Amino acid sequence: SRMLMNMDTLNRMVQDQLNLSQIESGKMRVSLAPLSLYDLLSERVEAMRPIFTRKQIQVSLNPFDGATVILGDQDKLAQVFTNLLDNAIKFTPSGGAITVTCRQAGKWLETSIRDTGMGIPIKEQARIFDRLHQVQTGQPKQGKGAGLGLFIVKQLVELQAGTIRVQSLPGQGSEFIVAFPISTPEVYPMG
Repeated sequence: SRMLMNMDTLNRMVQDQLNLSQIESGKMRVSLAPLSLYDLLSERVEAMRPIFTRKQIQVSLNPFDGATVILGDQDKLAQVFTNLLDNAIKFTPSGGAITVTCRQAGKWLETSIRDTGMGIPIKEQARIFDRLHQVQTGQPKQGKGAGLGLFIVKQLVELQAGTIRVQSLPGQGSEFIVAFPISTPEVYPMG
């Protein structure tokens, strides 16, 4: 329902503000534990499926059977991916598609969230992770949120030894790539 959606948006804005003050005061703490990034992504995609369905956006999570264990903070990672998926939904018109992929890149595990939305103007791509930047889409109704989302996402990712980058072509959608070091057991049994 509409009211539930608004509550959800409100909760996220409050969470953003809390995160922001913790980040800026250097008090943001992450509690890292081994977790499966793929399982977490899968859980997020399923949790948000009703929103995709309502907006008539196809969402698919590509299967992946490689190493998916990273050291991460489950709650903060859930926030990161909720935020990125939410953005993808916001900027993808009905009938569009969002594809989520996990892949191994050397010692890193990369997650890609690719949409078929409007894309981000080249000159804005360097600034989208800035504190108060909002993507100018030329469509007034898209300007929801306080422009904190991606700034916070980047901080949360970096607090967990990760990286985030974007690849986008205007009119051809965007791809956000979040990478974390794969967690390998420190001690390998001999023999």
